[in-house]
Amino acid sequence: MDVLLILRFILNGVPESAALIFTTLAIVGYRASFRIIFFNAFIITAIIYLLRMTLVPHGIHTVFGMVVLALVVYKIAKVSVGTAIFAVSGVIFILVNVEFVSCYLAESLFDYKLYFQLDSDAGWLWIIFGLPQVLIMWAVGYCIHKYLRPLVLKYSGKEVYYGK
Repeated sequence: MDVLLILRFILNGVPESAALIFTTLAIVGYRASFRIIFFNAFIITAIIYLLRMTLVPHGIHTVFGMVVLALVVYKIAKVSVGTAIFAVSGVIFILVNVEFVSCYLAESLFDYKLYFQLDSDAGWLWIIFGLPQVLIMWAVGYCIHKYLRPLVLKYSGKEVYYGK
């Protein structure tokens, strides 16, 4: 097995999936332990990487990952399927914007066309340019959890539900 693939799995795939789970759970108002988040992130990343290794068209892994993420949120937070899908759609929208801004800034700073390189199997570029996106997603999830959701619920007259 390729060492770079394992490094991408550990340094980029699992942290990104964990950030997506954390941010999605912050949107639905559930606080799970990091053990649960990283366990599910490992499973989601393994499924997505196995799907990428097959001959399915590029991009199917994103749709499949969204479905699996919605099922994980549905199972962990005990919310409706519609709420889970809505939250996952919001998180993917945030991720797409963060990736766009990150790549645009990197291309502007380094005068280097990243998308041509990221479409190839340039593993180190995925790791290097993926880590700021992961950190931004964790920060967005934290801000939603800490500030935005309690503020919205305060003015709607509902209480914030924190998990176990």
